[in-house]
Amino acid sequence: MKLIDIQVGQVWEDADPRSRGRYLVVEAVEEGYVGCQVLKTGKKTRICRNRFKPSSTGYRLLLRPEMVAKHSLTEQRAVKPT
Repeated sequence: MKLIDIQVGQVWEDADPRSRGRYLVVEAVEEGYVGCQVLKTGKKTRICRNRFKPSSTGYRLLLRPEMVAKHSLTEQRAVKPT
C-alpha cells in the first residue's frame, strides 16, 4: 500500500461521521505514527499512519502547511469568554 505524504503543519479532518468537526494539526511524523493536536480541545494524540486515507475510519487532508496561514481554521480552539 502506498503511503500518503503526511507533513508537519497539515490539517486533517476525521472522516468518521461520529466525530464530525474533529480537526487535527500534524505536529510530528514518525515511523508508523503521526503526532497530532486536536484543534478544538488542544489534546495531543498519536494515530497510526495508515489511517490517513479518505475512508469512513480514516482522515481527509483539508489544508497543506502553506494554506494554513491563509485560513483561520487553526483559531477554532475552544476559548471560554471572560
